[in-house]
Amino acid sequence: MSELDRKIIAVLERALGKAEDGEARPGRLLEDTRRLCARTRGLLEIGLPTGNIDRPAIELACYALALPLRPSKGAPAVTPSRLGLRARALEAAELLDDLLGEVAGRKQLDQVMQILRDMSEQRAKTQEARLLADAVNLDDFGVIGMIQQTLEIARQGAGVEQLSAGCQKREQYGYWGALLKDGFNFDQVRQIAVSRLEHARKVAAMLSAELNEDQGAK
Repeated sequence: MSELDRKIIAVLERALGKAEDGEARPGRLLEDTRRLCARTRGLLEIGLPTGNIDRPAIELACYALALPLRPSKGAPAVTPSRLGLRARALEAAELLDDLLGEVAGRKQLDQVMQILRDMSEQRAKTQEARLLADAVNLDDFGVIGMIQQTLEIARQGAGVEQLSAGCQKREQYGYWGALLKDGFNFDQVRQIAVSRLEHARKVAAMLSAELNEDQGAK
């Protein structure tokens, strides 16, 4: 259940119902936001992190990270998930300030913006930023991560063969090992990522096997 003021939620949900071109985009962005909020709550429930945690600030930061980005003139629209964590967090802080400047309190906004700016640092200063960074990075792992990658590949006009090739390259170049080492602040979240990675590897292996069967059938 949300700990945010209803007026704030209403403004955010209206913003999350629009795409970069201003057209309605019901469902996806809001669904992604609620999933991230639920994930952070789940991590809090298992005791991460310790101490006094500003739960409403974390929830508001989750909403901010999904806000549709402002398109640049002459440039194609970019969704939040296609940005690196640092660029995504900094853009989210600016968007949130513009959107809620007259609705939320200045102190609350400043706290959330600090969490967003801090979350991409190697040594985040606040526990909230450390938790949020781990929750966001966990999205790259598992079957969810594969589906996210599939959606991105589809936007580029590619298909299942490119998805399979991408999975193989990530294994060959040690992508997952590096991300597991440097992408998490808490060992408990890292272990969740390891478990989810095994799920994704099984799906990737099945995909590769089916593609090989198709190639053999030609």
